[in-house]
Amino acid sequence: ANSFIVVSGIYTPKESGTYYLGLESGHKDAALYLSTDGKTYTLHVTASQNSSGGLYQEGSVIKVAKQFTFTKDQPVYFREVLAIDPDEGADNHIKMIWGAESCSVDALTDQPAASADHTGYAYRLIETVEEEYELEYWTDHEETYFDPVEVGQSLVEDNIESEDLSIPEYLPFNGYNKEPLALGNLFNENPHDIFAVGLKGKTLKLTVKLVYIADTEKAEAEAKSITADSFIIHAYPDYAPTAFKLFVGDSEEEMKKDNGGTLVYEQDVPNGVNKNGTIKCSFKNGPTEFSYYRLEISKTVRGRDNNGYFLVFNGIEFGTTWNVKQPSDRDVEKLGAWDNVRTAGSTFGYLITAKGKTDNEPFSTLTMKFTGTQLHIRALRGPEYGAVEILIDGKWLCDIDLRHEERGWVDILSKDFLNAHFQSDAVFNRLKEFLTTDEEHTLTLRSTERFNVDAVYYR
Repeated sequence: ANSFIVVSGIYTPKESGTYYLGLESGHKDAALYLSTDGKTYTLHVTASQNSSGGLYQEGSVIKVAKQFTFTKDQPVYFREVLAIDPDEGADNHIKMIWGAESCSVDALTDQPAASADHTGYAYRLIETVEEEYELEYWTDHEETYFDPVEVGQSLVEDNIESEDLSIPEYLPFNGYNKEPLALGNLFNENPHDIFAVGLKGKTLKLTVKLVYIADTEKAEAEAKSITADSFIIHAYPDYAPTAFKLFVGDSEEEMKKDNGGTLVYEQDVPNGVNKNGTIKCSFKNGPTEFSYYRLEISKTVRGRDNNGYFLVFNGIEFGTTWNVKQPSDRDVEKLGAWDNVRTAGSTFGYLITAKGKTDNEPFSTLTMKFTGTQLHIRALRGPEYGAVEILIDGKWLCDIDLRHEERGWVDILSKDFLNAHFQSDAVFNRLKEFLTTDEEHTLTLRSTERFNVDAVYYR
């Protein structure tokens, strides 16, 4: 049977620097993907070939690596993928390997380079998967995608006292604490500031105004209103919040009041579960418009006797959450001739490609169900592709031409792409009409020409 292994995790370096990063595998059907945001992964190396400027060795095992530059305290997410060889006695192992900026292939090991001070920052395993698949690897995947809102943040009020910023020397983040106003720059000038504070038995309260990033004068004069349905708290893993509340509102006066604003999220986890330091949460009442927020934190993962809890906070990020589905899933119906092609930059590792009209098939059709009022389709345009017809619930929406002299990823229902086809307003009006109700709908794509689908986004 066809099967694969996926090992995913996160690594946070203590120091900045350039090192060789790669993989060791028992055979050539293996690859390493990297990401700096945990959402979009890029192929780093593959065991089947030597990367330009990299290190490569074949023998009893395969070693391949190329240089990667780490930024201090910037998490790097990884996915190691191995297609299992079913032959008896086959070597089906995979692991990450490291080396100094200048080293030989023999010096690559499964430990971070000795020249780097990464003590205490070993990578944390998120997931190991071993399962069978029917067609190609990466089938049957449906995930969620967090789409961040671009907005600045300016601290309005806090209840921090000078002694709260005194961090004991025995804690690993001693010396990281910034002035409270550093919060205002977390997503502007210095997005990797670390803010350390001792709660000492009290609830930390931070009131923040959302501001315009590009327009400085406008940022000082007025707050920026956004709509979001979810948020992510970035924090140091062992000192991340476990008991906290988030309130939102439209005025500074409202948010300064006790219990002022609208409570959109509340959490109290006694034993702390947010070990990777990234806490993703959804608003309890769905999409909400606001321009101010107040974050109240009363507990973190670890506490010390007589010293209370300590928080190491890297900021809060707002956005909207989309469902993401790969069109090779088992509940997606495909008619005609199709291929699953491993493609760098694809959402799930494979690009689903329709051959169109062949000697045996008059056209290719893809049909899938989704629930929501918004829809996006990611595809790859290029000279080898043609036009595709899109229907919603059996009604014609538009014809899209993926033919282009340069290859590139596109959202074929985005305004930018549709404007290039001189049909943006008409298509959006029809799409809005078709998706008026938040219920199950049917998406159909069909063509006599060659086309592809990478992923379908909906909410």
